[in-house]
Amino acid sequence: MVTTEERLAFVEGRVAEYTQTFSDLREAIAGLERRMDVRFTQMDARLDRLDVRLDRMDARLDRIEGRSDRMDGRFDQLSAEMSKNFRWVVGIQVTTLITVVATLLGALAVR
Repeated sequence: MVTTEERLAFVEGRVAEYTQTFSDLREAIAGLERRMDVRFTQMDARLDRLDVRLDRMDARLDRIEGRSDRMDGRFDQLSAEMSKNFRWVVGIQVTTLITVVATLLGALAVR
């Protein structure tokens, strides 16, 4: 039969094992917290760099949009000028047609 002292020694041994396990677990959790803090710091730095890059890209897009607006204005001016020139060409053609028809009718009337 097992004596009380043996049973007590067994229980004390188990408690010592659990105490060591909990101590190891605390150290592991503390190490994990440290690694996570380092990782979060690295991620914050990367996100800050990404934010700066996105701001630069946004500024570039704003400049491109400004250029696009100027190009739209230039195309509108060009379109207006082409419309004006088209009216002139059509007017000249109509005038030429009227002149040719009038000349032909005048030539026919003289005979």
